[in-house]
Amino acid sequence: MENSIRLYAKKALRVIKGPNFRTFIIFLCISFFIWVIERLRENYTIEMTYHISCHDVPDEYVVDTEDMEAIHATVSGEGMALLMLPTERKRSIGVDISKMRKTVINGQTMAILIPRKYTHEVAQSLPDHIALEHIEADTVYIPLLTKVRKMLPVIVRDNITLETQHMLSGPRELTPDSVWVYGTNDKVDTMKAVYTKPMQPTTLHDSIRLSLEFDMPRGVEASALGAQVSYPVEPYTEKVINVPITAINTPSGYAFKAFPQTATVTISLGLSKYDQVTANDIDIIADLQDIKIGSNQQKIKIRLAEYPSYIRTISYSPLFVEYLLERKRIKTTEE
Repeated sequence: MENSIRLYAKKALRVIKGPNFRTFIIFLCISFFIWVIERLRENYTIEMTYHISCHDVPDEYVVDTEDMEAIHATVSGEGMALLMLPTERKRSIGVDISKMRKTVINGQTMAILIPRKYTHEVAQSLPDHIALEHIEADTVYIPLLTKVRKMLPVIVRDNITLETQHMLSGPRELTPDSVWVYGTNDKVDTMKAVYTKPMQPTTLHDSIRLSLEFDMPRGVEASALGAQVSYPVEPYTEKVINVPITAINTPSGYAFKAFPQTATVTISLGLSKYDQVTANDIDIIADLQDIKIGSNQQKIKIRLAEYPSYIRTISYSPLFVEYLLERKRIKTTEE
């Protein structure tokens, strides 16, 4: 039995490797393609779904389309033409809510939509060689929910990096920084902020102003479609400044003298601020609060107390300085 299987396997392998088998496969594919084309030339009848897009909604209402019914139409045409129709996601019919009759069902206000009234709109949306057979006659009820509003901050979901030797020369500017949102109470009440759509990774080497769309939940609208955000970017450079060392909490009757009397401060900052910063803008202090008069301590630690916020990085040296406390000379009356 095993020998028979091996024999048949060898014969099959020879057939597959032979030129006649390849020719057979080619003609089989051609025949299948021709068969598919012929089938697509035949007429078919299918059902199409048109989603409802509402406009001119009265100010006191909001339409939640998440669970709303749709318009169902039956159309016919050649298979190839039907394949070329837009996908269901792209099919919609616009309806004017302000012109529709209203009713109340179980305490809920509803707009009444009669699908057959939109026969012309559906037919107009179809190519010439597609025929509209009929539209489902069932009435569609569109819930009109009471609108509430809430002011929320705007949060930018940015994704920026700065090129080497570049920095933000100031705070990011956002307009608007807050917006009104409108929707049903159950959706608006849970929102804490309005977020922009995620930004693609962006590397900046110059100032830029971007328009970002809001990422809104279904059934919620905002008083603006998006926000404008500006990033002030400029190259930065290095600057070295000698800053005098200032003493605080100096013991009464004594004068403080440091060796050296200045600290070397190295900063990096934007080019536009290079000439603005001076030694007067930076405070290096020596705190003498814990110093004991007459002790053998000869060095004291100095620290950076204040500097402008637009400085990107800052360092200083030395960290310790030698010092001398000299008793002030008291003038006498005779002098």
